[in-house]
Amino acid sequence: MTISTKNEILEYLLSKKVELDLRNIEEFSAHILSNELHISRSLASQYLNGFVKEGLLVKIATRPVYFLSRKNIEEQFQVQFKESMFYSVEDFLDTLSKKTCIKRNFMKMIGYDTSLHTVIDQLKSALKYPPNGLPVILYGEKGSGKSLMCQKMFEYGQDAGIIPEQALLQKYKVLEQDMQLAEQLLGTEIKKGLLEQCEGGILYLTQAQNLSKHDQQLLMRILEDGGFIRGGNRITLRARIILSLDEDYQKYLDYDLIQCFPIICRMPNLDERYQDDKEELIIHFFKLQSWKLGRYLFVSKNLIHILLTRTYKRNIDELKRTVEDVCARANSEEETTEQLYIRMYQLPDSILMDLGEQDYMEEQVEYVDISSYKRNEESRKLLELFETILNRVPKDEATSMISYVKELNGVLTQYCSAIAYNEKYTNQQILALEHTIRNILNRVLTTYNVSIPYHCSPLFAACIYGRQSHNRILEEWKQEHAYEISKCLSLLEKQYPQGYLISEKLSYALLANLELGFDDMEKIILMIHLGFYHEHAHQNKYLSIIIAHGYSTASSMAEAINSLLGSYLFEAFDMPLDTSMPDIADRLKRYIDRYTIKNDILLLVDMGSLEHIDEQLTMIDNKNIGIINNVSTRLALDIGESILQGADMESLLRNAAEHSTSTYTLVENKQKKDLIIFISDNGIKMANRMRELFADSLPKAIDIEMLSIDLLDFRNEDYMNEIAKEYDILFVSGICSSIDCPKQFISLEDLITSNQLDYLRTLLNKYLTIEDIDTFTRNLIHNFSLGNALDTLSILDAKKLLEFVEGAVNQMQLQLDRRFYGNTLAGLYIHLCCMIERLVTKEPITNHEGLQQFEKENRKFIEIVRRSFTKVCSHYGVELSMSEISYLYDYIKEDKLHGTQEGDF
Repeated sequence: MTISTKNEILEYLLSKKVELDLRNIEEFSAHILSNELHISRSLASQYLNGFVKEGLLVKIATRPVYFLSRKNIEEQFQVQFKESMFYSVEDFLDTLSKKTCIKRNFMKMIGYDTSLHTVIDQLKSALKYPPNGLPVILYGEKGSGKSLMCQKMFEYGQDAGIIPEQALLQKYKVLEQDMQLAEQLLGTEIKKGLLEQCEGGILYLTQAQNLSKHDQQLLMRILEDGGFIRGGNRITLRARIILSLDEDYQKYLDYDLIQCFPIICRMPNLDERYQDDKEELIIHFFKLQSWKLGRYLFVSKNLIHILLTRTYKRNIDELKRTVEDVCARANSEEETTEQLYIRMYQLPDSILMDLGEQDYMEEQVEYVDISSYKRNEESRKLLELFETILNRVPKDEATSMISYVKELNGVLTQYCSAIAYNEKYTNQQILALEHTIRNILNRVLTTYNVSIPYHCSPLFAACIYGRQSHNRILEEWKQEHAYEISKCLSLLEKQYPQGYLISEKLSYALLANLELGFDDMEKIILMIHLGFYHEHAHQNKYLSIIIAHGYSTASSMAEAINSLLGSYLFEAFDMPLDTSMPDIADRLKRYIDRYTIKNDILLLVDMGSLEHIDEQLTMIDNKNIGIINNVSTRLALDIGESILQGADMESLLRNAAEHSTSTYTLVENKQKKDLIIFISDNGIKMANRMRELFADSLPKAIDIEMLSIDLLDFRNEDYMNEIAKEYDILFVSGICSSIDCPKQFISLEDLITSNQLDYLRTLLNKYLTIEDIDTFTRNLIHNFSLGNALDTLSILDAKKLLEFVEGAVNQMQLQLDRRFYGNTLAGLYIHLCCMIERLVTKEPITNHEGLQQFEKENRKFIEIVRRSFTKVCSHYGVELSMSEISYLYDYIKEDKLHGTQEGDF
């Protein structure tokens, strides 16, 4: 009774919706609740305060005290509440208002203060113009949000008192060869037209590109005259007219008509909207689906990225339909849980066909909770970097800019390393930008005989991508800090005039190639790099170069050593395997020529033809060249430390060679094969059948062992330890209600009802491709249907037996006054069918423990089971033993989803 009352209180509060102005606040008092549920106030207060401590309720400690469901508040107002206690209703409302940022009219539109800001300002000015506003042409691609914009314009007019409360917003779609338009606009003697119906309001004509020449002239005369004549009476125009077109208005409307519309607004298409807006739209549409389905949505990060970077022909409308399609697919596949996971493969086929291999390269799938999704993580990190750069600018002339540059170079290097290993920067657009920027950097810097490391390119790519994608947060920050940015750039220009010149040249080169040059913040980053590496290049005694086979071997090694030593010592030459020795030697000679101030050159090479590179460098005059082979990170680090200590070349090379030794450790570790085990309370035959169905579901042979094990052997610890020595047990599957199931267990019921398919995919993804896993999933669902699972019956007719068993189970549910669902029901049918065949073949369960105590404590249950199975037992001439009934009791008491408590049998 206690538990039932407690649940009843919580369900009561969950059923109550909180009105925004709290007009129904009295319904949430302990007094009203106790009266509604017919319980004492003290008991109600005890449970209510307990729920507050558990975080389920929010308490307003007034007189009387109010208790609100946290879940309802968060879902209804789309907020997250950390607070559990308020001391007045006003405090609660203030907090709620701040969190919800309650919005009206235009403010409800995503992007109202960013990409839609200009359009909204134009529409506001059109509304406010006396006496009846100005006519508006609103054009833009299909699905860009023109109708919604007009609706919010109407709401704004009413909220601001410009449009009377009783005025209307009428929408009329202009058809091709629309013969009724004139009558619809002007009306007749017995019926008002749209222009009169919308007096004081708005007439919204969509598809205005279909207006005929005659209708355009009619509209022009009405606007010029400020009204029209009907039946000899002049009717003054008091409606605001908006023409909406899906294409360029100049192509379809006469020049004279256009002159009647002082306000012309263009709705940006989805690709032109800020990236922040697009991301917010995606999350908004997923939240709408979450509310419609009544389920918490967890969406793959990669899926959100795909939706974010895709182009939609019908703009917002198509994006919305895509999200609805994805959610519908996911919901149809997984209907039983409160959480719904949205996965990549559930995207529409048209999108999946366009995806490249790189879109599936995530090592581990991450899901985000739509209800608490936070965007702009990358923007936040970039802003933190920008703020660090500005905050550490010297406050006075006495502080050295050289020290500032050295300190900030370390910060930038750390950030670039984070980019290199951060999966969020696998965006293909950023990678393409990085490649282009790297080539342009190399070309421009070569002209000025200076170098910066390759790891700078991803940072510049991320900065430029932020501007290309109209990142609102970055743009607003740069506008707010324009003075500090300008001051920092001036100080760097004064310290490194050549660096500033190079940054300007590089910006022009980028502008020519990408139509987007460097802004001041990016110039600052470039000049910090140039200042640091140019300073260190002149200080180093040697020109030290690491040359290694591979696309990035030398670059990675040089970057690591320079970071470890805190000094830019090593340049890097990567040598792809298809590069010839003359090519790399020619490139090396050109590079060495840039460093005329260096007398000595150190070359650290790895192997093969590079070990004889000295033969290609004989024409280099007046420079000592030292070459050491078998370069490794350890060897390069030793040489770098010697360079910093001022060692001469001969002793440096000799010591490095002496210390360059290899050691080894042999770890003998036999690779064990993965194993899937199948078991069943109904005997080895059922376990074998499961193994066969599972193996038949695989689209191809995989290197996994599958083994059926008798339940007695499975219980034997020594036996299972021997198996564990030979195999890695991937998972166990079957029916095992009579024993404690292992951790990695997938029940037969879960296979039949398609639960845990995601877990299966995770376990098998190293053996199967994405396409193979999809095929396997379909085969598994088909093969593990109830009928196929019962094909293991060798004596009895499975179809007829299943009919008897269904009847018996229905009787048992009625008499027990409870229902079995999902996994339990499917497993119950299989177990009972197998049980009847075992009884027919004289193979009953005989080893169930505690039978005497069971029989003593569960007489009513035993009687119900015997009555329910009377027809089955009579037809097949069998009798249910106490062991079988006891096993059945243990099985159905595990039904936790919808059943009552164990003692309610």
